[in-house]
Amino acid sequence: MEYVSSLVMLAAVVVGVIALIRILAAPIKKLFKFVLNAVVGLVLLWLVNFFGDFVGIRIEITWVTLLISALFGAPGIVLMVVYQILF
Repeated sequence: MEYVSSLVMLAAVVVGVIALIRILAAPIKKLFKFVLNAVVGLVLLWLVNFFGDFVGIRIEITWVTLLISALFGAPGIVLMVVYQILF
């Protein structure tokens, strides 16, 4: 009898862990995508400032530009470069 209750308990734990993994998979995936987008944006901001000095494009590093590059990634950097060229 003890053996059966141990198996039932083990099955319940396994089902619970699988359910928890399935519930948390989507938010973790979105968080990973956000962090990756932020890293790409910040690296591109650095690259634009490094190579942009040769052609006269420089994006000041402020809280606003850091936020734009972290939130929007590559499209945010492109918009800031276009803004810098036009104005």
